[in-house]
Amino acid sequence: MKPVLSCALALVALTATACNNSSTSSTTAPPPAAPAITETFTGAVPALDTHNGSDFHNFTVTQAGTVNITLNAAGPPATIQIGIGIGQPTGSPPTVTCPHTFGFVAPVSAGPNVIGSATLNAATYCIDVYDIGNVAPPGITYSVTVAHP
Repeated sequence: MKPVLSCALALVALTATACNNSSTSSTTAPPPAAPAITETFTGAVPALDTHNGSDFHNFTVTQAGTVNITLNAAGPPATIQIGIGIGQPTGSPPTVTCPHTFGFVAPVSAGPNVIGSATLNAATYCIDVYDIGNVAPPGITYSVTVAHP
């Protein structure tokens, strides 16, 4: 009887040890991914009074993380201030739009500094460069960089 009792006690002790869940690990989510892909978009923004006053481009975020936006150049004149918005494209061609559902920055001047950022989930988004009311006909040209994961 003694060997059976010893085996039973050993089994209980082993089970209790295996079930001990006093680990200090945490289950917090990892931090958002840093930008790893850089895309530069160029285009033209017509004056608001002559057209819709905006131009947008799509980009795809492959994992949740920080998206940084830099307006590299805009003009003429080089000191012009314009708006930039982030959204998800909606509609079907030829009436696709880019509503600013994830934020926008206006007014902004061109420069080498990040002018806006957002933390976005994996999906397709759009960056919209638009006239805030001071673009004269025939419009301006621009270059904008989107850095994303």
